[in-house]
Amino acid sequence: MTTHTIIVFPDGETWNTADGSAIMVVTDEQFRDLIEGRIDAGDIPAIASISLADFTPGPRNGSQENTNG
Repeated sequence: MTTHTIIVFPDGETWNTADGSAIMVVTDEQFRDLIEGRIDAGDIPAIASISLADFTPGPRNGSQENTNG
């Protein structure tokens, strides 16, 4: 079975693959700069972030070959 990891946004219609995405914690000032177009999201030095990548599950017990892919 081939799988893909996606992010679905709260509107229920907007989505993207998770690979290369990040969840970031930013200051209120950074957030205001972002929504007012003074800075791009990728240029914000985040307080904290979680980088996401595509996850393709493999065998759990190590005795089977991974057939995903």
